[in-house]
Parts: sequence; structure tokens; C-alpha cells
Amino acid sequence: VLLAELNYQESVNGDMAYYQYAGSSKMIAIGLQSIAETNWFVNYSYLIENNNDYSSIDINSNLTVFDTFTSYSGETQYLGLQVDIPITNTWSSSLSASFEQTLYKNADIYLYDSSDSLLTTAYRVTNLSQFNIDVVRNFSDRLFLTLSYEYINNNSNIDFFDFKSNVFKISTSYLF
Repeated sequence: VLLAELNYQESVNGDMAYYQYAGSSKMIAIGLQSIAETNWFVNYSYLIENNNDYSSIDINSNLTVFDTFTSYSGETQYLGLQVDIPITNTWSSSLSASFEQTLYKNADIYLYDSSDSLLTTAYRVTNLSQFNIDVVRNFSDRLFLTLSYEYINNNSNIDFFDFKSNVFKISTSYLF
């Protein structure tokens, strides 16, 4: 099965603390999905975001005040794969992996270190890799228990934006 999606989004945020997440985005995505017993799905998307960028001030250890800037607008390419594997009539699992790269439109301007006498300027590039595994136990057609693990590695050329995360979840679902 071939899937395609076009998406346009316009968002407004009245809370100044999250002002940078407001703006517009355009996305095109295509996917290919199997319909066999072992279900798989491959997805590619291209996203252009034109968000409000973030300007603030920063002060170094010599008490010099600088105007700083963080870009939240850019282009993102995403590639993902998911495989659903039935184990028994009541157990199933899902494995997924994805990679996305974001190239930001404007250069970030920031203090690299609090002792810097000048600002650093760099166009941010972020590579985000994710791996997920879910194990699902269905107790009925409506009641499910899910155990999940997710590993996230966000790697940027600007160290402030680097992080790794391990997320463990247990959830129950009931379909009404």
C-alpha cells in the first residue's frame, strides 16, 4: 500500500515562553506499507518550518551584555521504518527506527562559554536518531497492556542542543 500526505499548519502561541514554536509549516510525506502477517512500514517526509525565532540577552562573566539569537526555522528530512511482529494470539511486538536531519535557516548567535568576550555564530544542524521497541499484551479486543522502550540521540553541531535519552513506559489502553 502506497501512502502520501500533504500538510500545511499555521500555529499561534500566546505564551511568550513558547513564542518560538509558533509559525507555519509545510510537509510532504510518502510511505509504503505491507499488508502481510508481519506488517512493515517505511516513511519519508520533508518538512519546511517558518517559526518565530528566539532573541534574548546573555551576560558573560565580565558582566558584558550580548544580544543572542536561536533559529527555530528550517528544513527537516525524516526516514523511518517500523516492523510489527505477531508473537502469539495475545502477544505482539513492534520495532521502529528513524533518522531525521534538520538544517536551520538562520545562524544561532550565542555565548559558547560564560567567559567569552565575543559571541559565537553557527548555522545549526541537528541529527536525531530514535529506536523504539513495544511489546503488547491484548487481554481482549478492547483491553491492552504495552511495555515500551525508546532510545533518543539528538546530535547537533551546537553542543547546547545535544542530548541522549532512554524512555521506559508501561501503559494500558481500553477501546470504548
